[in-house]
Amino acid sequence: KGYRDSFTSIGPWNVLATFAVFTGYFQDRLNPTAVFVWDFRSSSGGFLPQVSYRFSENFSMTVGASVFMGEQRYVDMRVNTIGPASPRSGPHAYQDGSTPGLSVVRDRDEVFMTLRYTF
Repeated sequence: KGYRDSFTSIGPWNVLATFAVFTGYFQDRLNPTAVFVWDFRSSSGGFLPQVSYRFSENFSMTVGASVFMGEQRYVDMRVNTIGPASPRSGPHAYQDGSTPGLSVVRDRDEVFMTLRYTF
């Protein structure tokens, strides 16, 4: 098949785009932020919003989330795979599952809160 079809991922290079939006309110005490990440070749991406609030000079709190999306794909098996022989049948008998790009972390969404005291 050739060089380009021998990768279980989408190829030897990739293209990611990021877009970040942030601002400050109340003399920069309230800081909302949103970051978008998109992987063009695997059609996967992420959204990372967060809001920080500074209560005083020493005490602040941040609340946010990390949400990822993507899908698993089937790619042709490599000729020299290492592993035990297994009987395969069906429409994907000679294909392996691949999670390219940011799809690897699509099931690892999280919500977080950080309290910070500095002195």
